[in-house]
Amino acid sequence: LEEMRHTAEARAADAETAAGQLCEVGRRATELEGELAVGHEELYSQLESLERELSDTATQRDEMAKALQQRTDELASRDQRVAELSEQLTTERSRLEAVASEAKQEQSSKAAGATAAVAELEAKLQESAREAAEALMHRAQLAESLDDQTKLLTASSKRAAQLEEELAAALQ
Repeated sequence: LEEMRHTAEARAADAETAAGQLCEVGRRATELEGELAVGHEELYSQLESLERELSDTATQRDEMAKALQQRTDELASRDQRVAELSEQLTTERSRLEAVASEAKQEQSSKAAGATAAVAELEAKLQESAREAAEALMHRAQLAESLDDQTKLLTASSKRAAQLEEELAAALQ
């Protein structure tokens, strides 16, 4: 009987120890649930932040693409103007050569008038040449700006790809 009482007391002590351990496990499970909830909130917060950043980057990329298209259109317009000026220059040169040829054939009294006309045409020719040079210089500047915009767009696209990878990694 004494031995049964000792066994019962030992079992009761073991049961009490197991109950204490069970309470500790329950307390730790509650702590872990809290930490997990905080972790989930932080993860969702980071995910939302990445989504906003990705959206902002996409918007910037779209704006840069529009600016790039505008610069391309400006460059095409300048190219058209250069072509027109070049055509005018050729026409003026031909006309100048024709006037110079006529001036040689006319009488010496008419040579003075023709010389004045040649000088005027030469001035126009020089002005057309100057405008063509300015247009070519502006075209070169636009081309350089277009190159810079292209580099910015490429960098933006790379950043967007990186953000998409981070977003995919965060979702996993």
